[in-house]
Amino acid sequence: MIETYRHISIEGDVRFLKHTRSALDLLAEKFPSGLEMVQKYIGRIRQSERSGMDVYNNPPTFNVGEPTAYYSLPWYASTMVHDATHSRDYHKYRCSEVPLNVLFGQEAELRCNKNQCRVLEAMEETYLSNYVRNLDGLHFHQEVTW
Repeated sequence: MIETYRHISIEGDVRFLKHTRSALDLLAEKFPSGLEMVQKYIGRIRQSERSGMDVYNNPPTFNVGEPTAYYSLPWYASTMVHDATHSRDYHKYRCSEVPLNVLFGQEAELRCNKNQCRVLEAMEETYLSNYVRNLDGLHFHQEVTW
């Protein structure tokens, strides 16, 4: 199924669409600037086997695996902002070659983690914000399971 909600295309099964709407609503309530960032830099949220931001797609697409979507609603909402940060950073260089460290690597991940922490802190998710804050930004090297 495909629907548009809060100016974002959402693709997936009924459960995924409902859960994604709830995560977007949570952003609107607890961290409105995060929702604005998601609306500006993610054009599609798509249910997928694994999670990751496809900045090259038109519109930019946040592919979402089950572990990311269903761990918790605050987690899911915060990952939207994390991946919108990747997309924002890519689109800053739209008319020129994008340096690899803007999209990939430890520096890029730490920048995205920082925005994700801001969302989790606004939602008073102390455990999750501490978890993200303590990540070393090297998870892009790991075998993807999320």
